[in-house]
Amino acid sequence: VLDLLSKNNHGYRQQRERPQFPLKQFVKCDLCGTSFTGYRIEKKNVEYYKCNKKGCGCNRSSEKMHQLFSDLLGKYSADEKALIPMQNMMSFVFERLNESNSGNKDGFMRALKFCKEKIETIEEKYVLGEIDRPLYEKFVGKYNIEKAELEQKTTESSFELSNYKEYVNYVVQLSSKLPTSWLSTNYETKVQIQNLVFPEGVRFNKEKNDYRTFRVNSFFAAIPTISTILGQKKSRLSNEKLEKSALVMEMRF
Repeated sequence: VLDLLSKNNHGYRQQRERPQFPLKQFVKCDLCGTSFTGYRIEKKNVEYYKCNKKGCGCNRSSEKMHQLFSDLLGKYSADEKALIPMQNMMSFVFERLNESNSGNKDGFMRALKFCKEKIETIEEKYVLGEIDRPLYEKFVGKYNIEKAELEQKTTESSFELSNYKEYVNYVVQLSSKLPTSWLSTNYETKVQIQNLVFPEGVRFNKEKNDYRTFRVNSFFAAIPTISTILGQKKSRLSNEKLEKSALVMEMRF
């Protein structure tokens, strides 16, 4: 093993936890899906990120990668002049989402109750000898799968952001200084911000020399839409216009 490793010496060293590489493992290669790692060329005193798949050849300087990531965060940054209407619009949307979740929960709970009744019925018939074991196993297995799916949907629809206004205010305030906050903070906070905004990480496309996102936290995903809507309004928004604009944003969720 040592002989093989000695043949793969490219003049850099790796460490698992290095504060200068907050994007390692978080960024994946857009070509092959492999996670990026960080390394340092001691002689040149330069740090790089690279795709960890041998032969992929995707690597960039950490300085460039960090600046590009800061630019990406800037797309989800709120204009300080629009903080109050942005908070109002996001509060309106999440209030509507809570109402929608409440209605869905009632329907799932009724369906779950009916499914449990079917399981009890089939079990009773089996115990009384009205059906044989193969028939019992066929239907009880089917109903149990249905029950598990309904329980999952009930749990998901039970989510109610009771203090959503606090979250909205926090996210909007954080968003107003998102790029600079990420660049200037420590390693742990950088990682927290990354995972908060992009829960599934990001991919780097070496041909376009830019990042590609899969999923953005719903709070932050709403900000570009709100910014566009607010930018189209030359006059101050009334509450009626505010709600209509928020409805457009809700549909995009």
